[in-house]
Amino acid sequence: MSIASPSNFSSFDDILGGDSSVLDRPLTLTTFPDELARTKAEETISLRDFADRVHRPTARAKAQLPLLKLARFGNVPTMKGTLRNNDNVLAIEGIEGDYDGEVIGIAEAAALLKAADIAAVLYSSPSHTPERPRWRVLCPLANTAAPDDRERLCARLNSALGGLLSGESFTLSQSYYFGLVEGAPAPVMTVVDGRGLDAAAELDASAIGRHGEPYRPNPAIAPVPAATVDDEDDWQWQPPADWDRIDAALAAIPIADADDQETGGRDMWLRVGQALHNVSSGGEDGFERWDAWSRGGAKYNARHIQRDWKSFRSDARKQVRIGTLYDLAKRYGWSATATATATATSTAEPDAIDAIGSAVPLAPVALPTPLRFLVPADCANSPSRGYVVKGLLAPKDLACIFGAPGAGKSLIAPHIGYQAALGQAAFGLRTKPGRVFYVAAEDPHGMRGRVTALRMRHGDAPDFVLVEGVSNLLAPGSPDLLALRNAIADQRPSLVFLDTLAMSFPGLEENTAEDMGRVVSIARSLTVHGAAVILIHHDTKAQGPTPRGHSLLNGALDVGLQLFPRDESGIVRAKLTKNRNGTSERDIAFRISTEALGEDEDGDAITVALVDELAPGEAPVREKLTASERAALAVFASLAGLGEVTEDAWRSACIVGRSVSAAEDRGSRQKATKRALEGLVRKGAIISDGGVLRRPGSVGTAFDEDGE
Repeated sequence: MSIASPSNFSSFDDILGGDSSVLDRPLTLTTFPDELARTKAEETISLRDFADRVHRPTARAKAQLPLLKLARFGNVPTMKGTLRNNDNVLAIEGIEGDYDGEVIGIAEAAALLKAADIAAVLYSSPSHTPERPRWRVLCPLANTAAPDDRERLCARLNSALGGLLSGESFTLSQSYYFGLVEGAPAPVMTVVDGRGLDAAAELDASAIGRHGEPYRPNPAIAPVPAATVDDEDDWQWQPPADWDRIDAALAAIPIADADDQETGGRDMWLRVGQALHNVSSGGEDGFERWDAWSRGGAKYNARHIQRDWKSFRSDARKQVRIGTLYDLAKRYGWSATATATATATSTAEPDAIDAIGSAVPLAPVALPTPLRFLVPADCANSPSRGYVVKGLLAPKDLACIFGAPGAGKSLIAPHIGYQAALGQAAFGLRTKPGRVFYVAAEDPHGMRGRVTALRMRHGDAPDFVLVEGVSNLLAPGSPDLLALRNAIADQRPSLVFLDTLAMSFPGLEENTAEDMGRVVSIARSLTVHGAAVILIHHDTKAQGPTPRGHSLLNGALDVGLQLFPRDESGIVRAKLTKNRNGTSERDIAFRISTEALGEDEDGDAITVALVDELAPGEAPVREKLTASERAALAVFASLAGLGEVTEDAWRSACIVGRSVSAAEDRGSRQKATKRALEGLVRKGAIISDGGVLRRPGSVGTAFDEDGE
């Protein structure tokens, strides 16, 4: 078993604890021998002492391990005989939480709790691996509490952890496996000293509910059905088929991704089929669902799907279980908790047929839900989301600035950030002054020069912070990610830039939903304290309107800003491809200027590129060149390489070369050349000055050389 290094905490005493620690308070802990929970055992023990035993039971499979609960239960079972149900909870001694996001490690979670001064024991779950961390957290209370207090206290814990807990953590009677599965990776356990959750009342102001929303107590909540174990994270145990849940998960997986090898392909298609085959024991219930889902794909073949279904193995050691389907669905945003809530809510209103023969009239059951029903007056009185950059960025947004290499992404990003740090407008948009973190993962030395130039031009901005040293935010247990999260929690920036996505997340498989989903999850985790996070990334080779990589990234964005390379008039234009805070028709354009920083050791000038904003409407409308005009411009370029280009020399080259016009008649070629020059001058591509032609620097009308 590995224990967190004392260097993660303020002193070795933080691990060992002291005499007055809530971790040493004797409390009642209930254990169940299995998930059926037909019997129970109660023990009075401190959580610190129990921590030594949390990985002691061993079994061949997770389903054979016992379960624990920091609560006292009565002896009233459900109709199915389980004692582990909400109605049977008598009192709570602590709060348990579950994390299965596979991104944040135990050391990072422990640091968050340490920062909030919350006592806890964190231990790896049976399905944990170092690459895909999953863990449980146990937080003792200073005093025994009533069952009705548990949801509020769990929301406090979720706040301290930045909203990491799964929704199942809020279920009153939810219990968790403990122990070690034979052959599993070495377990991890960490003890953090601090206060009991019931002493951390200040966390109520930032409490986070089961669906990631600000917590609002609901006094009218009635008991919910008995908790179910988190079965989808253990492929060694096969639960009974829950077809409502399976249908919801299957609907979240796009069949189009099974048509494209880069997004899953045939392998994903087969794994979905194998999972359905396993859960239905090869029956029609499973096949009909696989067939109906597959029919939406471009490669559907009725004969092949029947053949493949019959070929799936029944060897239990090699089966693909239903957990695989749930895991795939989660990558596309499906939530098991939301599905369970929706299913329970949909059946809460008794049907007339269900009531026939019932001795007691069935009553609707009020279940916890994030649903809110607003009339127009409620909508009109809703508070504003607030803004970081008005009409462009709001708190907790996820945005992406993307474009081709050299388009100016690393120019406009620090420019916007610096303006926000100063509280000055950017591209005519008001900013709310706040701290800005600019993570320079790609070229920190070059960004130092740019920040120096920004300071020279705009004045000092103490709230603009350049963050260097980030090398990998993707690695499990990344120390860079932990340090960045801690800094964000401590300094509460309003903007965080990650420049670039590729360098911040090295080894990323951009075209897979799994890896891009982890990027989105990590980026979203940086927003929990209110910061908007902006990723700097590349566009596609075809300069399409989405960032490079799997479509999951673009779907998760609140704001997308695409940059196009500087045109011949020196103008860089940006287009909003998504904007949930306002119009996407904003005119964002700039020219690139330079700021002199001094001289190098050889006496040569040191200059740094900066943004010169163009006011809305100042950038001229792009005009496309005709084929003749593009040919004439190419002739000019070839002559310009030899020196000064006179109008006469250019006309002669166009007429003789026949690229502007291939007409046999010389007079026709002369007329075509004349029209081409007039068009180029009118569109600002060429300037005629006393019989000498030159290209505009930053003068003239912008145009598009790509043609009509």
